[in-house]
Amino acid sequence: RLAATAACANGRLHREAAHLVSLAAEVDLVSKVELSLAPEAMDGSAAGVAWAGHYEAAGEASSDFWGVYPLQGGQVMVLIGDAVGMELAGALVSAVAKSCADTLLNAVPAGMDPGQLLTALNRSLYQPSRPSQTSCFALLLDAQAGKAYYSNAGHPIPYQLRSDGSRLGALVGAGPVLGDTENTTYKVSTLNFAAGDSFVLFSDGLLKSRNPQGQQFRERQLQKLLAAQAGNGVQAVRDNIVTANAQHRGGTPPSDDQALVVIARQA
Repeated sequence: RLAATAACANGRLHREAAHLVSLAAEVDLVSKVELSLAPEAMDGSAAGVAWAGHYEAAGEASSDFWGVYPLQGGQVMVLIGDAVGMELAGALVSAVAKSCADTLLNAVPAGMDPGQLLTALNRSLYQPSRPSQTSCFALLLDAQAGKAYYSNAGHPIPYQLRSDGSRLGALVGAGPVLGDTENTTYKVSTLNFAAGDSFVLFSDGLLKSRNPQGQQFRERQLQKLLAAQAGNGVQAVRDNIVTANAQHRGGTPPSDDQALVVIARQA
């Protein structure tokens, strides 16, 4: 009886130890995946533009991602996305999309517009039997030409802050989320990009933040905040948005992952 009791106890301890090892391996995987979803340095500059980003996971794993890619010919590509899925599943979908973008933009550093990039990412994610979907927004900036080109795959619409303080602009455009259908192509829109102008790209987690009374951080609040940012640098705009959102939450952690990028044409 004593031997049987000891064997049962040892078996239980073995299962618990195996479970702890499995959890440790999963945490390590999540940590490695999350490190690939945003740049190591949140601020930077290249080819006549400067940027400042923010990245915050709501849980142990994030489904948001963003990246800035200096390209040949003095252009810069900005990419932001949010995978459909929770915790590790969403993080892995985001990691696939981000790594595909990294590979594409390194392999074809010039000559790829935002629509071509999203089309290629859509083909990479499309699986009829096991859908892997993510919203995504791609923005190509040419500071020398003063032009911005963008395509949208089901992502929240970014805003344009004009240096002259005029009305807040919006990068209006729509398209299906990546991975939804196999042969989707994405329209490219063009707008002017003057010296001092900036763009604010964000994931929907920013607008899903709730205060202690349960009220969301509405898009109208964000618009009013951005309208008062004319003339501020990218770090100041980023910091003001993050601070306002944190104050709205009343010190509580975000309920959804947050990704934010502010990028501006330098004078």
